[in-house]
Amino acid sequence: MPEQKAEAPKPNELADAIVGAVHAGQALRRAARGRLISEAKTVLETAGKVASALGDL
Repeated sequence: MPEQKAEAPKPNELADAIVGAVHAGQALRRAARGRLISEAKTVLETAGKVASALGDL
């Protein structure tokens, strides 16, 4: 049985794959930035509660 060669991707398919990868990277970057902002907000809220509790002493 002769070996079959993989068909080369068509230029449009390759371009679509590259654009999809770029969009996925951008979405991951936005998600990471949102997560960091959320975590920073939580830290600041906790720090505010601690400062308030210390002020009540």
